[in-house]
Amino acid sequence: MKEEFLLLSEADLPEMAKLFREAFAGEPWKDDWSDEEQLALYMKEISGAYNCLNFGLKIDGRLVAMSVGSIRHWWEGTNYNIEELCVLPEMQGQGLGSRFLAMIEENVRRKGMAGIFLQTDSDKPAFQFYHKMGFGDLGAHVSLYKNLSDRIVKGTPEDRDDILSLYRAQVGQEFCPWTEEYPSVETIDYDLSKENLFVMKEGGRIIAAISIDDDDEVDRLSVWDKKLAPGGALARLAVLPEKQGLGVAKSMLQYAMEVLRERNSQSVHFLVNIKNQKAIRAYASLGFRIVGSCHMFGQDMDCYEKEL
Repeated sequence: MKEEFLLLSEADLPEMAKLFREAFAGEPWKDDWSDEEQLALYMKEISGAYNCLNFGLKIDGRLVAMSVGSIRHWWEGTNYNIEELCVLPEMQGQGLGSRFLAMIEENVRRKGMAGIFLQTDSDKPAFQFYHKMGFGDLGAHVSLYKNLSDRIVKGTPEDRDDILSLYRAQVGQEFCPWTEEYPSVETIDYDLSKENLFVMKEGGRIIAAISIDDDDEVDRLSVWDKKLAPGGALARLAVLPEKQGLGVAKSMLQYAMEVLRERNSQSVHFLVNIKNQKAIRAYASLGFRIVGSCHMFGQDMDCYEKEL
Protein backbone atom coordinates (compact mmCIF):
# COMPACT_ATOMS: atom_id res chain seq x y z
CA MET A 1 0.00 0.00 0.00
CA LYS A 2 1.57 3.25 -1.18
CA GLU A 3 0.88 6.32 0.98
CA GLU A 4 1.66 9.83 -0.34
CA PHE A 5 1.41 13.17 1.52
CA LEU A 6 1.25 16.02 -0.99
CA LEU A 7 0.21 19.55 -1.79
CA LEU A 8 -3.07 19.74 -3.70
CA SER A 9 -3.58 22.00 -6.69
CA GLU A 10 -6.38 23.16 -8.96
CA ALA A 11 -5.97 19.97 -10.98
CA ASP A 12 -7.15 18.01 -7.92
CA LEU A 13 -10.43 19.93 -7.55
CA PRO A 14 -12.75 17.20 -8.96
CA GLU A 15 -11.29 14.58 -6.62
CA MET A 16 -11.36 17.04 -3.69
CA ALA A 17 -15.04 17.79 -4.29
CA LYS A 18 -15.85 14.07 -4.42
CA LEU A 19 -14.05 13.37 -1.14
CA PHE A 20 -15.65 16.38 0.57
CA ARG A 21 -19.16 15.35 -0.43
CA GLU A 22 -18.66 11.75 0.72
CA ALA A 23 -17.11 12.84 4.03
CA PHE A 24 -19.96 15.13 5.05
CA ALA A 25 -22.97 13.36 3.53
CA GLY A 26 -23.49 10.88 6.34
CA GLU A 27 -23.69 11.02 10.13
CA PRO A 28 -23.22 13.21 12.02
CA TRP A 29 -23.13 16.03 9.46
CA LYS A 30 -25.76 15.10 6.88
CA ASP A 31 -24.74 17.97 4.57
CA ASP A 32 -26.63 18.02 1.27
CA TRP A 33 -24.11 18.77 -1.48
CA SER A 34 -26.26 17.40 -4.29
CA ASP A 35 -25.94 20.72 -6.11
CA GLU A 36 -22.86 20.00 -8.23
CA GLU A 37 -22.32 23.62 -9.25
CA GLN A 38 -22.54 24.89 -5.66
CA LEU A 39 -20.06 22.24 -4.53
CA ALA A 40 -17.61 23.05 -7.33
CA LEU A 41 -17.77 26.77 -6.56
CA TYR A 42 -17.25 26.18 -2.84
CA MET A 43 -14.21 24.00 -3.42
CA LYS A 44 -12.75 26.51 -5.83
CA GLU A 45 -13.33 29.40 -3.42
CA ILE A 46 -11.75 27.88 -0.34
CA SER A 47 -8.89 26.11 -2.13
CA GLY A 48 -7.94 29.06 -4.33
CA ALA A 49 -7.77 31.77 -1.65
CA TYR A 50 -4.79 34.11 -1.42
CA ASN A 51 -1.90 32.26 0.25
CA CYS A 52 -3.81 28.98 -0.07
CA LEU A 53 -2.19 25.89 1.40
CA ASN A 54 -3.96 22.62 0.66
CA PHE A 55 -2.71 19.23 1.81
CA GLY A 56 -3.77 15.79 0.68
CA LEU A 57 -3.11 12.19 1.59
CA LYS A 58 -3.34 9.56 -1.13
CA ILE A 59 -3.27 5.80 -0.73
CA ASP A 60 -2.49 3.88 -3.90
CA GLY A 61 -3.25 7.04 -5.88
CA ARG A 62 -6.66 7.65 -4.30
CA LEU A 63 -7.31 10.83 -2.29
CA VAL A 64 -8.47 9.70 1.17
CA ALA A 65 -7.86 12.81 3.29
CA MET A 66 -7.45 16.51 2.68
CA SER A 67 -7.00 19.81 4.46
CA VAL A 68 -8.04 22.97 2.63
CA GLY A 69 -6.82 26.25 4.05
CA SER A 70 -4.51 29.24 3.79
CA ILE A 71 -1.64 31.04 5.46
CA ARG A 72 -2.83 33.93 7.63
CA HIS A 73 -0.62 36.67 9.07
CA TRP A 74 -1.58 37.94 12.52
CA TRP A 75 0.11 40.19 15.07
CA GLU A 76 0.83 37.19 17.31
CA GLY A 77 2.35 35.22 14.45
CA THR A 78 1.58 33.50 11.16
CA ASN A 79 -0.90 30.63 11.27
CA TYR A 80 -2.28 27.93 9.05
CA ASN A 81 -6.06 28.46 8.93
CA ILE A 82 -7.93 25.28 8.02
CA GLU A 83 -11.26 25.81 6.27
CA GLU A 84 -12.11 22.13 5.79
CA LEU A 85 -10.42 18.93 6.92
CA CYS A 86 -11.90 15.53 6.18
CA VAL A 87 -11.15 11.84 5.84
CA LEU A 88 -12.93 9.36 3.61
CA PRO A 89 -15.62 7.71 5.78
CA GLU A 90 -14.43 4.15 5.11
CA MET A 91 -10.93 5.13 6.28
CA GLN A 92 -12.04 6.72 9.54
CA GLY A 93 -11.37 5.09 12.90
CA GLN A 94 -8.05 3.65 11.78
CA GLY A 95 -5.75 6.41 13.01
CA LEU A 96 -5.40 7.88 9.52
CA GLY A 97 -6.85 11.27 10.58
CA SER A 98 -4.38 11.60 13.46
CA ARG A 99 -1.48 10.63 11.24
CA PHE A 100 -2.57 13.07 8.52
CA LEU A 101 -2.93 15.95 10.98
CA ALA A 102 0.52 15.18 12.42
CA MET A 103 1.98 15.42 8.90
CA ILE A 104 0.30 18.80 8.45
CA GLU A 105 1.66 20.04 11.78
CA GLU A 106 5.18 19.02 10.87
CA ASN A 107 4.92 20.72 7.47
CA VAL A 108 3.63 24.06 8.77
CA ARG A 109 6.12 23.98 11.66
CA ARG A 110 8.96 23.69 9.13
CA LYS A 111 7.48 26.71 7.34
CA GLY A 112 7.90 28.71 10.54
CA MET A 113 4.24 29.13 11.38
CA ALA A 114 3.09 29.72 14.95
CA GLY A 115 -0.01 27.56 15.01
CA ILE A 116 -3.06 26.07 13.34
CA PHE A 117 -6.53 27.58 13.54
CA LEU A 118 -9.76 25.74 12.72
CA GLN A 119 -13.42 25.66 13.67
CA THR A 120 -15.83 22.79 14.24
CA ASP A 121 -19.14 22.03 15.94
CA SER A 122 -18.84 21.37 19.67
CA ASP A 123 -21.51 18.66 19.53
CA LYS A 124 -19.74 16.56 16.90
CA PRO A 125 -17.08 13.83 17.39
CA ALA A 126 -14.59 16.03 15.51
CA PHE A 127 -14.53 18.35 18.55
CA GLN A 128 -13.17 15.59 20.78
CA PHE A 129 -10.76 14.48 18.05
CA TYR A 130 -9.14 17.91 17.85
CA HIS A 131 -8.93 18.14 21.64
CA LYS A 132 -7.15 14.78 21.65
CA MET A 133 -4.75 16.19 19.05
CA GLY A 134 -3.82 19.08 21.35
CA PHE A 135 -6.13 21.82 20.09
CA GLY A 136 -7.67 24.10 22.72
CA ASP A 137 -10.75 26.30 22.87
CA LEU A 138 -10.24 30.03 22.36
CA GLY A 139 -12.39 30.92 25.36
CA ALA A 140 -14.44 34.01 24.56
CA HIS A 141 -13.92 33.58 20.82
CA VAL A 142 -17.24 32.61 19.19
CA SER A 143 -18.53 32.27 15.65
CA LEU A 144 -21.39 34.60 14.75
CA TYR A 145 -23.79 34.42 11.85
CA LYS A 146 -26.53 36.70 10.58
CA ASN A 147 -29.16 35.21 8.30
CA LEU A 148 -29.70 37.48 5.29
CA SER A 149 -32.00 35.09 3.50
CA ASP A 150 -35.05 36.45 5.33
CA ARG A 151 -36.99 38.26 2.65
CA ILE A 152 -40.03 40.46 2.46
CA VAL A 153 -42.27 39.71 -0.48
CA LYS A 154 -45.77 40.37 -1.69
CA GLY A 155 -48.20 37.89 -0.18
CA THR A 156 -50.00 35.40 -2.41
CA PRO A 157 -53.21 33.37 -2.07
CA GLU A 158 -51.04 30.36 -1.22
CA ASP A 159 -49.92 32.24 1.91
CA ARG A 160 -53.50 32.76 3.14
CA ASP A 161 -53.56 30.04 5.81
CA ASP A 162 -50.13 30.97 7.19
CA ILE A 163 -51.09 34.65 7.35
CA LEU A 164 -54.30 33.81 9.19
CA SER A 165 -52.32 31.68 11.68
CA LEU A 166 -49.95 34.60 12.19
CA TYR A 167 -52.88 36.92 12.88
CA ARG A 168 -54.41 34.47 15.35
CA ALA A 169 -51.09 34.26 17.19
CA GLN A 170 -51.50 37.95 18.08
CA VAL A 171 -54.89 37.51 19.77
CA GLY A 172 -54.66 38.06 23.51
CA GLN A 173 -51.38 39.97 23.39
CA GLU A 174 -51.29 43.23 25.31
CA PHE A 175 -52.83 46.19 23.43
CA CYS A 176 -53.93 43.95 20.54
CA PRO A 177 -57.65 44.52 19.71
CA TRP A 178 -57.79 41.58 17.31
CA THR A 179 -60.16 38.66 17.87
CA GLU A 180 -60.75 35.21 16.42
CA GLU A 181 -63.01 36.92 13.87
CA TYR A 182 -60.77 39.85 12.88
CA PRO A 183 -58.64 40.05 10.81
CA SER A 184 -60.53 37.49 8.77
CA VAL A 185 -59.88 35.49 5.63
CA GLU A 186 -61.94 38.14 3.81
CA THR A 187 -59.59 40.83 5.13
CA ILE A 188 -56.60 38.88 3.85
CA ASP A 189 -58.19 38.27 0.46
CA TYR A 190 -59.06 41.95 0.09
CA ASP A 191 -55.49 43.04 0.88
CA LEU A 192 -54.11 40.41 -1.50
CA SER A 193 -56.45 41.54 -4.28
CA LYS A 194 -55.10 45.08 -3.93
CA GLU A 195 -51.48 43.79 -3.78
CA ASN A 196 -51.26 45.52 -0.41
CA LEU A 197 -50.16 42.66 1.85
CA PHE A 198 -46.48 41.89 2.42
CA VAL A 199 -44.87 39.07 4.39
CA MET A 200 -41.43 38.22 5.71
CA LYS A 201 -40.37 34.61 5.26
CA GLU A 202 -37.70 32.75 7.20
CA GLY A 203 -36.83 29.41 5.68
CA GLY A 204 -40.15 29.43 3.85
CA ARG A 205 -42.11 30.17 7.04
CA ILE A 206 -44.05 33.43 7.39
CA ILE A 207 -42.88 35.24 10.52
CA ALA A 208 -44.34 38.72 9.90
CA ALA A 209 -46.89 40.59 7.81
CA ILE A 210 -47.99 44.16 7.16
CA SER A 211 -50.66 45.75 4.96
CA ILE A 212 -51.12 49.05 3.20
CA ASP A 213 -54.65 49.91 4.24
CA ASP A 214 -57.67 51.41 2.53
CA ASP A 215 -59.68 52.53 5.57
CA ASP A 216 -61.82 55.57 4.81
CA GLU A 217 -62.64 56.10 8.48
CA VAL A 218 -58.96 56.39 9.37
CA ASP A 219 -58.13 58.46 6.29
CA ARG A 220 -60.91 60.94 7.11
CA LEU A 221 -59.45 61.85 10.50
CA SER A 222 -58.77 65.59 10.57
CA VAL A 223 -55.37 65.19 12.25
CA TRP A 224 -53.50 64.29 9.07
CA ASP A 225 -51.46 67.08 7.43
CA LYS A 226 -53.21 68.05 4.18
CA LYS A 227 -49.88 69.34 2.86
CA LEU A 228 -48.62 65.76 2.92
CA ALA A 229 -51.41 64.34 0.80
CA PRO A 230 -51.74 61.87 -0.72
CA GLY A 231 -50.84 59.76 2.28
CA GLY A 232 -50.88 56.02 2.80
CA ALA A 233 -52.01 54.09 5.83
CA LEU A 234 -50.25 51.06 7.31
CA ALA A 235 -52.17 48.43 9.22
CA ARG A 236 -52.20 44.85 10.44
CA LEU A 237 -48.54 44.68 11.37
CA ALA A 238 -48.00 41.27 12.92
CA VAL A 239 -44.87 39.44 14.07
CA LEU A 240 -44.70 35.94 15.49
CA PRO A 241 -44.36 36.22 19.28
CA GLU A 242 -41.00 34.42 19.34
CA LYS A 243 -39.62 36.85 16.72
CA GLN A 244 -40.70 40.01 18.51
CA GLY A 245 -38.04 42.34 19.89
CA LEU A 246 -35.57 41.40 17.15
CA GLY A 247 -36.14 44.33 14.79
CA VAL A 248 -38.53 42.44 12.52
CA ALA A 249 -41.37 44.96 12.96
CA LYS A 250 -39.02 47.82 12.09
CA SER A 251 -37.92 46.04 8.91
CA MET A 252 -41.55 45.52 7.91
CA LEU A 253 -42.38 49.18 8.46
CA GLN A 254 -39.37 50.35 6.46
CA TYR A 255 -40.28 48.03 3.59
CA ALA A 256 -43.92 49.16 3.51
CA MET A 257 -42.86 52.81 3.57
CA GLU A 258 -40.60 52.21 0.59
CA VAL A 259 -43.55 50.68 -1.29
CA LEU A 260 -45.61 53.78 -0.51
CA ARG A 261 -42.81 56.00 -1.81
CA GLU A 262 -42.77 54.03 -5.04
CA ARG A 263 -46.53 54.57 -5.27
CA ASN A 264 -45.97 58.34 -4.95
CA SER A 265 -47.41 58.73 -1.46
CA GLN A 266 -46.16 61.86 0.27
CA SER A 267 -46.67 60.54 3.79
CA VAL A 268 -47.54 57.51 5.86
CA HIS A 269 -49.83 57.30 8.88
CA PHE A 270 -51.31 54.79 11.30
CA LEU A 271 -52.82 54.43 14.76
CA VAL A 272 -51.14 53.07 17.92
CA ASN A 273 -52.61 52.32 21.35
CA ILE A 274 -51.49 55.14 23.66
CA LYS A 275 -50.14 52.65 26.22
CA ASN A 276 -48.17 50.47 23.80
CA GLN A 277 -44.72 51.67 24.84
CA LYS A 278 -42.86 49.04 22.82
CA ALA A 279 -44.51 50.18 19.59
CA ILE A 280 -44.18 53.85 20.51
CA ARG A 281 -40.41 53.52 20.95
CA ALA A 282 -40.09 51.68 17.63
CA TYR A 283 -42.06 54.30 15.69
CA ALA A 284 -40.18 57.18 17.31
CA SER A 285 -36.89 55.66 16.14
CA LEU A 286 -38.23 55.77 12.58
CA GLY A 287 -39.00 59.49 12.75
CA PHE A 288 -42.77 59.35 13.20
CA ARG A 289 -44.50 62.11 15.13
CA ILE A 290 -47.77 62.16 17.02
CA VAL A 291 -50.19 64.53 15.32
CA GLY A 292 -53.32 63.83 17.37
CA SER A 293 -55.37 61.19 19.09
CA CYS A 294 -58.68 59.39 18.62
CA HIS A 295 -60.83 56.57 19.97
CA MET A 296 -61.22 53.77 17.46
CA PHE A 297 -61.56 49.99 17.54
CA GLY A 298 -62.50 50.25 21.21
CA GLN A 299 -59.14 51.78 22.19
CA ASP A 300 -57.58 55.19 22.80
CA MET A 301 -55.15 55.72 19.94
CA ASP A 302 -52.33 58.11 19.10
CA CYS A 303 -52.18 59.17 15.45
CA TYR A 304 -48.71 58.84 13.95
CA GLU A 305 -47.60 60.49 10.72
CA LYS A 306 -44.34 60.73 8.80
CA GLU A 307 -43.38 62.53 5.62
CA LEU A 308 -41.89 60.26 2.97
